[in-house]
Amino acid sequence: MSQPVLELTGVDSGYGDVQVLNGIDMHVDDEEMICLVGPNGAGKSTVLKTAFGLLEPWKGSVLLNDEDIGGMAPEEIVREGVGYVPQTDNVFGSLSIDENLRMGGVARSDGLKDVLETLYDRFPLLQEKRTAKARTLSGGQRQVLAFARARVMEP
Repeated sequence: MSQPVLELTGVDSGYGDVQVLNGIDMHVDDEEMICLVGPNGAGKSTVLKTAFGLLEPWKGSVLLNDEDIGGMAPEEIVREGVGYVPQTDNVFGSLSIDENLRMGGVARSDGLKDVLETLYDRFPLLQEKRTAKARTLSGGQRQVLAFARARVMEP
């Protein structure tokens, strides 16, 4: 059995004094795609925010490639190879599509030009509108942009 890429073990987390997660166990293997399903308020976003460092686990561990990242800052977690795309408020509306994508690569030390060209090839809509402000995009187009921006770091 292979070592999970991402593993949450016995994680408790929440907001302020409100506990949302209670002993969550989850693992994601290499190249595996998972889906969190549940009603509003079930804790799906809280799991992701805790794994991504937007919330610190109160208890338990969050491991990325067997390294403890629980409590690590989100920008450090991005550098470790994790991408996160929130459902809303996920683009910089006053910036162009190209500027949004470049913001996704601020932590890259090299290869940004090649990655951007690859993303423009994969998402022709972004190429067509690369100088347009992100606020002019439809909701679905904004999601595509947010997803592409997360891919700039090649998570």
